Amino acid sequence: MSKVYAGGFIFLAILFLPLFTQSQNLISNPGFEQNSDLPACLGQWQLATGWTNADCGTPDYLRVDAAGSGRLPQTPFGVVSPHEGHAVMGASLWSAYRSDFREYLSQQLSEPLTVGTTYVCSFYLSNGKQGPGTAGGYGISGLGVHFRWKLPCNPALCRWPSIRCLR
Repeated sequence: MSKVYAGGFIFLAILFLPLFTQSQNLISNPGFEQNSDLPACLGQWQLATGWTNADCGTPDYLRVDAAGSGRLPQTPFGVVSPHEGHAVMGASLWSAYRSDFREYLSQQLSEPLTVGTTYVCSFYLSNGKQGPGTAGGYGISGLGVHFRWKLPCNPALCRWPSIRCLR
């Protein structure tokens, strides 16, 4: 009986929390819905409006209305569905071949953070479900978010060529 009451209380607290707090999303295009074009293959992170690559990796912009390997839900990495909307962003967070390899996404906040103010940062994460010919279902620990005054490196200095889809 107490479990039902506790669960109901948490649900109501979450349901009414927006009424008692001021909230503003400082991230533009948080669901990756706005884009300059639909992805047709992996590595086309730059098509998601407002997002940049903080290193030389090639995060993957994936959509349900895309073509080729950029199409959801069946991807080379697993079966993935967006939490909301039509898009997700994929990133390689571990490599068996290079222990220092990571892919990052970054974005300038819509306004600066204020010292002494408490902020809440949340996001949805999926490791994908294994499907035929996929590598999904693996997990990782130690995932986090880092706030900086400026980009940790200059992506323009990366030696990666622009991603072109093979047809």
